[in-house]
Amino acid sequence: MKKHLQFLLLTILAINISALRMESYGQELSQLRVVGKGEFLPSELISKDVRDKNGEVCAAVIISTDLDGLSFQSYNGIVKTNSDPGRHFIFVSPTERVIEVFKSGYKPLKIILNDYGIMLKSGQTWGIEVTGDKKTSDLIPISIVTNINDATIFIDDINMGTSQTQQVSVGKHELRIEKEGYKTETKTIEVSTSNILFESNLKEIDLIAVNLKSNPTEANIFINNSDKGATNKGVFLYPGKYRLKLIKASYLDVNEEIQITENGKNDFTYNLTKNSGMLNLTITPSDAQIRINNEIKTQKSLELIPGEYTLDISKAGYLSKNEVVKIELGACPRIELRMERKNNLL
Repeated sequence: MKKHLQFLLLTILAINISALRMESYGQELSQLRVVGKGEFLPSELISKDVRDKNGEVCAAVIISTDLDGLSFQSYNGIVKTNSDPGRHFIFVSPTERVIEVFKSGYKPLKIILNDYGIMLKSGQTWGIEVTGDKKTSDLIPISIVTNINDATIFIDDINMGTSQTQQVSVGKHELRIEKEGYKTETKTIEVSTSNILFESNLKEIDLIAVNLKSNPTEANIFINNSDKGATNKGVFLYPGKYRLKLIKASYLDVNEEIQITENGKNDFTYNLTKNSGMLNLTITPSDAQIRINNEIKTQKSLELIPGEYTLDISKAGYLSKNEVVKIELGACPRIELRMERKNNLL
Protein backbone atom coordinates (compact mmCIF):
# COMPACT_ATOMS: atom_id res chain seq x y z
CA MET A 1 0.00 0.00 0.00
CA LYS A 2 2.80 2.35 0.92
CA LYS A 3 4.59 1.64 -2.40
CA HIS A 4 1.37 2.33 -4.35
CA LEU A 5 0.95 5.67 -2.54
CA GLN A 6 4.55 6.69 -3.33
CA PHE A 7 4.05 5.76 -6.98
CA LEU A 8 0.83 7.80 -7.13
CA LEU A 9 2.51 10.87 -5.59
CA LEU A 10 5.44 10.63 -8.01
CA THR A 11 3.06 10.33 -10.96
CA ILE A 12 1.10 13.43 -9.88
CA LEU A 13 4.36 15.36 -9.38
CA ALA A 14 5.60 14.37 -12.86
CA ILE A 15 2.29 15.47 -14.44
CA ASN A 16 2.43 18.84 -12.64
CA ILE A 17 6.05 19.45 -13.75
CA SER A 18 5.14 18.52 -17.33
CA ALA A 19 2.17 20.90 -17.25
CA LEU A 20 4.34 23.72 -15.96
CA ARG A 21 6.87 23.10 -18.70
CA MET A 22 4.16 23.10 -21.38
CA GLU A 23 2.72 26.33 -19.96
CA SER A 24 6.18 27.91 -20.02
CA TYR A 25 6.82 26.77 -23.58
CA GLY A 26 3.45 28.13 -24.66
CA GLN A 27 4.32 31.66 -23.54
CA GLU A 28 5.42 33.87 -26.44
CA LEU A 29 8.58 35.79 -25.58
CA SER A 30 8.81 39.49 -26.35
CA GLN A 31 11.54 40.92 -28.56
CA LEU A 32 14.45 43.13 -27.56
CA ARG A 33 15.40 45.75 -30.16
CA VAL A 34 18.17 48.23 -30.91
CA VAL A 35 17.00 51.83 -31.39
CA GLY A 36 18.75 53.64 -34.24
CA LYS A 37 22.51 53.39 -34.78
CA GLY A 38 25.56 53.44 -32.54
CA GLU A 39 26.99 56.80 -31.49
CA PHE A 40 30.70 57.54 -30.98
CA LEU A 41 31.24 59.17 -27.56
CA PRO A 42 34.68 60.84 -27.57
CA SER A 43 34.06 62.54 -24.20
CA GLU A 44 33.65 59.18 -22.40
CA LEU A 45 37.23 58.34 -21.44
CA ILE A 46 38.52 54.89 -20.46
CA SER A 47 41.19 54.41 -17.82
CA LYS A 48 44.37 52.81 -19.16
CA ASP A 49 44.19 50.47 -16.15
CA VAL A 50 41.16 48.69 -17.67
CA ARG A 51 42.72 46.08 -19.96
CA ASP A 52 41.61 42.86 -21.61
CA LYS A 53 43.26 39.45 -21.21
CA ASN A 54 45.79 40.36 -23.92
CA GLY A 55 46.92 43.48 -22.05
CA GLU A 56 45.19 45.90 -24.48
CA VAL A 57 43.36 48.95 -23.10
CA CYS A 58 39.65 48.13 -23.35
CA ALA A 59 37.04 49.66 -25.58
CA ALA A 60 33.57 50.30 -24.14
CA VAL A 61 29.92 50.19 -25.19
CA ILE A 62 27.34 52.13 -23.18
CA ILE A 63 23.91 50.50 -23.48
CA SER A 64 21.08 52.91 -22.59
CA THR A 65 17.69 51.31 -21.93
CA ASP A 66 14.24 51.77 -20.42
CA LEU A 67 14.32 48.16 -19.21
CA ASP A 68 15.67 46.71 -15.98
CA GLY A 69 17.17 43.31 -15.21
CA LEU A 70 19.41 43.14 -18.28
CA SER A 71 22.49 40.93 -18.43
CA PHE A 72 25.21 40.77 -21.07
CA GLN A 73 27.69 38.44 -22.75
CA SER A 74 30.24 38.93 -25.53
CA TYR A 75 32.11 36.54 -27.81
CA ASN A 76 35.54 37.45 -26.38
CA GLY A 77 34.26 37.85 -22.82
CA ILE A 78 33.22 41.01 -21.01
CA VAL A 79 36.06 42.48 -18.94
CA LYS A 80 33.73 44.28 -16.53
CA THR A 81 30.37 46.10 -16.37
CA ASN A 82 29.47 49.29 -14.50
CA SER A 83 25.68 49.58 -14.26
CA ASP A 84 23.45 52.48 -13.25
CA PRO A 85 19.66 52.66 -13.69
CA GLY A 86 19.05 52.82 -17.44
CA ARG A 87 22.76 52.84 -18.34
CA HIS A 88 25.26 49.98 -18.57
CA PHE A 89 28.97 50.70 -19.17
CA ILE A 90 30.37 47.50 -20.74
CA PHE A 91 34.14 47.12 -21.11
CA VAL A 92 35.27 44.70 -23.83
CA SER A 93 38.30 43.86 -25.94
CA PRO A 94 38.92 46.28 -28.87
CA THR A 95 38.55 43.24 -31.17
CA GLU A 96 35.05 42.44 -29.88
CA ARG A 97 32.38 42.25 -32.59
CA VAL A 98 29.25 40.94 -30.83
CA ILE A 99 27.44 41.75 -27.58
CA GLU A 100 24.44 39.67 -26.49
CA VAL A 101 21.67 41.10 -24.29
CA PHE A 102 19.43 38.95 -22.06
CA LYS A 103 16.25 39.70 -20.09
CA SER A 104 13.69 37.39 -18.53
CA GLY A 105 10.58 37.13 -20.72
CA TYR A 106 12.43 38.32 -23.84
CA LYS A 107 14.29 36.58 -26.63
CA PRO A 108 18.07 37.11 -26.44
CA LEU A 109 19.33 40.00 -28.59
CA LYS A 110 22.55 39.58 -30.56
CA ILE A 111 24.07 42.99 -31.39
CA ILE A 112 26.55 42.68 -34.26
CA LEU A 113 28.37 45.95 -33.59
CA ASN A 114 29.44 46.59 -37.18
CA ASP A 115 25.78 46.43 -38.33
CA TYR A 116 25.09 49.52 -36.20
CA GLY A 117 28.16 51.50 -37.29
CA ILE A 118 30.16 50.67 -34.16
CA MET A 119 33.88 50.24 -34.85
CA LEU A 120 35.62 49.57 -31.55
CA LYS A 121 39.10 50.90 -30.85
CA SER A 122 41.26 50.73 -27.76
CA GLY A 123 40.37 53.55 -25.35
CA GLN A 124 37.23 54.61 -27.24
CA THR A 125 33.57 54.48 -26.18
CA TRP A 126 30.39 54.01 -28.22
CA GLY A 127 26.76 54.25 -27.16
CA ILE A 128 23.66 52.37 -28.29
CA GLU A 129 20.06 52.16 -27.10
CA VAL A 130 18.11 48.96 -26.42
CA THR A 131 14.39 48.67 -25.72
CA GLY A 132 11.72 45.95 -25.82
CA ASP A 133 8.49 45.37 -27.70
CA LYS A 134 5.21 45.15 -25.86
CA LYS A 135 3.55 41.76 -25.49
CA THR A 136 1.95 40.51 -28.70
CA SER A 137 -1.46 40.42 -27.01
CA ASP A 138 -1.30 44.25 -26.69
CA LEU A 139 -0.58 44.75 -30.42
CA ILE A 140 -2.60 44.80 -33.61
CA PRO A 141 -1.34 44.19 -37.16
CA ILE A 142 -1.05 47.16 -39.54
CA SER A 143 -0.02 47.44 -43.21
CA ILE A 144 2.41 50.07 -44.48
CA VAL A 145 2.17 50.24 -48.28
CA THR A 146 5.09 51.96 -50.02
CA ASN A 147 6.16 52.35 -53.64
CA ILE A 148 9.58 50.91 -52.65
CA ASN A 149 9.49 47.31 -51.46
CA ASP A 150 12.76 47.28 -49.51
CA ALA A 151 12.45 50.63 -47.71
CA THR A 152 13.38 50.57 -44.02
CA ILE A 153 10.50 51.25 -41.63
CA PHE A 154 10.98 52.98 -38.27
CA ILE A 155 8.14 53.16 -35.74
CA ASP A 156 8.75 55.45 -32.76
CA ASP A 157 12.40 55.59 -33.85
CA ILE A 158 12.75 51.78 -33.66
CA ASN A 159 14.09 50.00 -36.73
CA MET A 160 11.35 47.53 -37.69
CA GLY A 161 13.07 46.21 -40.83
CA THR A 162 11.59 46.22 -44.34
CA SER A 163 8.39 44.22 -43.83
CA GLN A 164 5.27 46.18 -44.79
CA THR A 165 3.27 44.28 -42.17
CA GLN A 166 3.96 45.36 -38.58
CA GLN A 167 2.38 44.98 -35.14
CA VAL A 168 1.91 48.04 -32.94
CA SER A 169 -0.23 49.21 -30.04
CA VAL A 170 -3.39 51.28 -30.48
CA GLY A 171 -2.73 55.04 -30.48
CA LYS A 172 -0.41 57.60 -32.09
CA HIS A 173 2.99 56.60 -33.44
CA GLU A 174 5.79 58.29 -35.35
CA LEU A 175 6.30 56.53 -38.67
CA ARG A 176 9.54 57.08 -40.62
CA ILE A 177 10.42 55.41 -43.90
CA GLU A 178 13.96 55.52 -45.31
CA LYS A 179 15.67 54.31 -48.44
CA GLU A 180 19.01 55.43 -49.86
CA GLY A 181 18.40 57.59 -52.93
CA TYR A 182 14.95 58.65 -51.72
CA LYS A 183 13.73 61.47 -49.52
CA THR A 184 12.90 60.26 -46.01
CA GLU A 185 9.21 60.48 -45.13
CA THR A 186 8.13 61.10 -41.54
CA LYS A 187 4.56 61.39 -40.28
CA THR A 188 2.32 60.70 -37.28
CA ILE A 189 -0.13 57.83 -37.66
CA GLU A 190 -3.20 57.06 -35.53
CA VAL A 191 -3.62 53.29 -35.13
CA SER A 192 -6.98 51.73 -34.23
CA THR A 193 -8.85 48.54 -35.03
CA SER A 194 -10.55 50.40 -37.90
CA ASN A 195 -7.43 52.27 -39.09
CA ILE A 196 -4.66 49.80 -39.98
CA LEU A 197 -3.64 50.77 -43.55
CA PHE A 198 -1.04 53.50 -44.17
CA GLU A 199 0.39 54.53 -47.53
CA SER A 200 3.67 56.19 -48.44
CA ASN A 201 5.13 57.42 -51.72
CA LEU A 202 8.89 58.03 -51.48
CA LYS A 203 10.40 60.50 -53.93
CA GLU A 204 13.80 60.05 -55.55
CA ILE A 205 16.58 62.53 -54.76
CA ASP A 206 19.78 63.41 -56.61
CA LEU A 207 23.32 62.69 -55.51
CA ILE A 208 25.10 65.68 -53.96
CA ALA A 209 28.67 66.79 -54.75
CA VAL A 210 30.83 66.70 -51.60
CA ASN A 211 34.36 68.15 -51.47
CA LEU A 212 36.80 66.67 -48.95
CA LYS A 213 40.11 68.45 -48.37
CA SER A 214 42.93 68.09 -45.87
CA ASN A 215 46.17 69.83 -45.02
CA PRO A 216 48.42 68.03 -45.81
CA THR A 217 46.72 66.17 -48.66
CA GLU A 218 46.74 62.44 -49.50
CA ALA A 219 44.79 61.40 -46.41
CA ASN A 220 42.82 58.19 -47.01
CA ILE A 221 39.04 58.78 -46.98
CA PHE A 222 36.58 56.31 -45.43
CA ILE A 223 32.85 57.05 -45.47
CA ASN A 224 30.74 54.62 -43.45
CA ASN A 225 33.84 52.36 -43.52
CA SER A 226 33.92 52.39 -47.34
CA ASP A 227 37.22 53.44 -49.00
CA LYS A 228 36.70 56.56 -51.14
CA GLY A 229 40.29 57.32 -52.16
CA ALA A 230 42.44 60.15 -50.80
CA THR A 231 42.19 63.91 -50.28
CA ASN A 232 41.78 66.28 -51.87
CA LYS A 233 38.81 64.73 -53.63
CA GLY A 234 35.18 65.23 -54.61
CA VAL A 235 32.65 62.42 -54.02
CA PHE A 236 28.91 62.10 -54.60
CA LEU A 237 26.58 61.18 -51.73
CA TYR A 238 22.89 61.25 -50.97
CA PRO A 239 21.73 63.78 -48.36
CA GLY A 240 22.02 62.45 -44.82
CA LYS A 241 24.47 61.72 -42.03
CA TYR A 242 27.71 59.83 -42.64
CA ARG A 243 30.63 58.64 -40.52
CA LEU A 244 33.81 60.18 -41.99
CA LYS A 245 37.31 58.96 -41.21
CA LEU A 246 40.58 60.40 -42.56
CA ILE A 247 43.80 58.47 -42.09
CA LYS A 248 47.35 59.60 -42.89
CA ALA A 249 50.60 58.12 -41.60
CA SER A 250 52.22 60.18 -38.80
CA TYR A 251 49.00 62.19 -38.25
CA LEU A 252 46.06 61.74 -35.89
CA ASP A 253 42.95 60.23 -37.47
CA VAL A 254 39.94 62.42 -38.14
CA ASN A 255 36.79 60.58 -37.01
CA GLU A 256 33.48 62.45 -37.04
CA GLU A 257 29.93 62.53 -38.32
CA ILE A 258 29.16 64.82 -41.26
CA GLN A 259 25.78 66.03 -42.48
CA ILE A 260 25.20 66.25 -46.24
CA THR A 261 22.42 68.70 -47.17
CA GLU A 262 20.59 69.28 -50.44
CA ASN A 263 21.10 73.05 -50.47
CA GLY A 264 24.43 73.53 -48.64
CA LYS A 265 27.98 73.77 -50.05
CA ASN A 266 29.00 70.46 -48.49
CA ASP A 267 32.68 71.40 -48.44
CA PHE A 268 34.76 69.90 -45.63
CA THR A 269 38.36 70.92 -44.89
CA TYR A 270 40.54 69.46 -42.13
CA ASN A 271 43.92 70.57 -40.77
CA LEU A 272 45.52 67.31 -39.70
CA THR A 273 47.42 67.18 -36.41
CA LYS A 274 50.87 65.63 -36.33
CA ASN A 275 50.93 62.49 -34.18
CA SER A 276 54.31 63.37 -32.72
CA GLY A 277 56.44 65.31 -30.28
CA MET A 278 59.92 66.79 -30.72
CA LEU A 279 62.92 65.56 -28.74
CA ASN A 280 65.74 68.10 -28.56
CA LEU A 281 69.14 66.87 -27.38
CA THR A 282 72.17 68.83 -26.16
CA ILE A 283 75.12 66.46 -25.72
CA THR A 284 78.69 67.03 -24.54
CA PRO A 285 80.87 66.00 -26.29
CA SER A 286 78.87 66.90 -29.39
CA ASP A 287 80.23 64.04 -31.53
CA ALA A 288 78.94 61.27 -29.22
CA GLN A 289 76.92 58.51 -30.90
CA ILE A 290 73.13 58.68 -30.34
CA ARG A 291 70.88 55.64 -30.37
CA ILE A 292 67.08 55.71 -30.00
CA ASN A 293 65.63 52.24 -29.35
CA ASN A 294 69.01 50.92 -30.55
CA GLU A 295 68.75 52.82 -33.85
CA ILE A 296 71.59 55.25 -34.65
CA LYS A 297 70.48 58.89 -35.08
CA THR A 298 72.62 61.66 -36.56
CA GLN A 299 70.34 64.58 -35.68
CA LYS A 300 69.81 66.08 -32.26
CA SER A 301 66.29 67.34 -32.97
CA LEU A 302 64.05 64.32 -33.51
CA GLU A 303 60.35 64.05 -34.34
CA LEU A 304 58.91 60.96 -32.64
CA ILE A 305 55.51 59.30 -32.27
CA PRO A 306 54.19 59.57 -28.67
CA GLY A 307 55.50 56.80 -26.45
CA GLU A 308 58.51 55.71 -24.40
CA TYR A 309 61.98 55.46 -25.95
CA THR A 310 65.35 54.22 -24.76
CA LEU A 311 68.09 56.80 -25.32
CA ASP A 312 71.73 55.61 -25.37
CA ILE A 313 74.79 57.90 -25.68
CA SER A 314 78.30 56.51 -26.21
CA LYS A 315 81.79 57.64 -27.19
CA ALA A 316 85.20 56.02 -26.87
CA GLY A 317 86.95 57.13 -23.68
CA TYR A 318 83.69 58.19 -22.00
CA LEU A 319 81.20 56.49 -19.72
CA SER A 320 78.04 55.59 -21.65
CA LYS A 321 74.71 57.08 -20.63
CA ASN A 322 71.21 55.70 -21.11
CA GLU A 323 67.76 56.67 -19.95
CA VAL A 324 64.09 56.25 -20.82
CA VAL A 325 62.46 59.26 -22.48
CA LYS A 326 58.69 59.77 -22.64
CA ILE A 327 57.39 61.65 -25.69
CA GLU A 328 53.90 63.20 -25.46
CA LEU A 329 51.74 64.54 -28.27
CA GLY A 330 52.77 68.09 -29.19
CA ALA A 331 55.45 68.26 -26.48
CA CYS A 332 59.05 69.39 -27.12
CA PRO A 333 61.21 68.05 -24.28
CA ARG A 334 64.84 69.22 -24.13
CA ILE A 335 67.41 66.89 -22.63
CA GLU A 336 71.00 67.91 -21.80
CA LEU A 337 73.59 65.17 -21.25
CA ARG A 338 77.22 65.67 -20.27
CA MET A 339 79.39 62.56 -20.53
CA GLU A 340 82.18 61.80 -18.07
CA ARG A 341 85.63 60.66 -19.12
CA LYS A 342 86.81 57.23 -18.05
CA ASN A 343 89.63 57.12 -15.48
CA ASN A 344 92.95 56.17 -17.05
CA LEU A 345 94.26 53.12 -15.21
CA LEU A 346 98.08 52.64 -15.25
